[in-house]
Amino acid sequence: MSNSSVVQALETLERTIAGLMAQLTQRTCS
Repeated sequence: MSNSSVVQALETLERTIAGLMAQLTQRTCS
């Protein structure tokens, strides 16, 4: 098992969380 797959999964998670946080802030601010 290579570490690159783990890093890819973490990066995807970070992007998903960032997107969700952006949606939440947009909803609360508007």
